[in-house]
Amino acid sequence: MKDTPHPKMTSGDAEFAREAVLAREVITLTLPEDAIQIVFQDASGTAMPFCSNRSRAEEIRKSRPEFEHYKLREVFLSNFVPWLTELEADRTRIGLNWSPETFGVLYERCHDVTSNLMRTYSVQAAILKEELEREIDAQRLPRTERLGFLSG
Repeated sequence: MKDTPHPKMTSGDAEFAREAVLAREVITLTLPEDAIQIVFQDASGTAMPFCSNRSRAEEIRKSRPEFEHYKLREVFLSNFVPWLTELEADRTRIGLNWSPETFGVLYERCHDVTSNLMRTYSVQAAILKEELEREIDAQRLPRTERLGFLSG
């Protein structure tokens, strides 16, 4: 069992996975009518933002007046992990724990046919799924095994 994050994930991405698995949910922002998921798109692709806890998402929501109408929506990890397979098939990337500043810049540049920010500020859904599954397995093991101190 490897204890290091997927090579294509940053330490911040791995932190997202740890926090999400501990909380057993992720948080996203939706449009108030019919809880429609917010999606960002530019020349490099499509991304959906998710936060590993409510306070991070709330920070984004309160960062600008135009974001205050967004609703926070919990997605249980038991639903999120399988959904990542569908998102990968659709080539939808996942934005992880974007800061309010990053969310704002991406919001302003969304639909910019010259921008490549989505690829820069997001991770492939399949890679995130792999990391979440690794973290789920790691959190199931006794602490000594996770640290590599196997007896026997």
